Amino acid sequence: MTFKAEYIWIDGTEPTARLRSKTKIMADDAKGAELPIWGFDGSSTNQAEGHASDRVLKPVA
Repeated sequence: MTFKAEYIWIDGTEPTARLRSKTKIMADDAKGAELPIWGFDGSSTNQAEGHASDRVLKPVA
């Protein structure tokens, strides 16, 4: 059995920010364990310059 972990955040689009999300399918034996930190390219979400665009998503709830 598996479960879905969905990472949701607000991007840097102006004048109106948008919701972004990434979904990861996890093995059932991972339930209750800490969810992993996941990376994304911040330049594609208007949250970073292209030369320093690596960003991380850390689950909080």
